[in-house]
Amino acid sequence: GTLTFEFPGYVLCDGPGPDLLVFENAFYAAGDPTQVFAEPAFAGVGDDPGGPFTEWPCAAAAPPYEGCAGVTPVLASSANGVDPTDPDAAGGDAFDLADLGRDELRYVRLRDAATAPPPPGATTAGADIDAVVALHACPR
Repeated sequence: GTLTFEFPGYVLCDGPGPDLLVFENAFYAAGDPTQVFAEPAFAGVGDDPGGPFTEWPCAAAAPPYEGCAGVTPVLASSANGVDPTDPDAAGGDAFDLADLGRDELRYVRLRDAATAPPPPGATTAGADIDAVVALHACPR
C-alpha cells in the first residue's frame, strides 16, 4: 500500500544534509548487523497529494535495499535518550531533497515495495512505518 501525508503548516525543505528520516521496524537478526530484517518502501515527494511523486532511487529487489526506506534499524527511543532528529545517531533511513534537485515539497509518499507494484524478485512482509521526521521544515 501507500502512505501519503504532509506536515500541516510546513513544507519539507532542503537544508544541509538529510531532510527526512523514515523509521520502520527493521532489525538485526540475532543482533548481527550483517543480517538485517527489512521491509523496504519507496520514498517520494510531490506538490499534490494525488501525485505525481518523485521517488528517490530504491533497489528493493534484494538486500541491502540501497536507497529504500524501511531498511535501517531505528536506534532512537524515549528510553535511551537518542534524539530522533539526529540522523547520525537515530537510525532509520535518511533522504535529502538535494538528491532530487528540489528545494521544497509539500507531500511525502511511502510506497510499500511488497505491494505497489513489487519490483522483480522482491519478497517482503510489507512495510509498517513507525514514524517520519521532517529534519528541515519551512513554514508554508
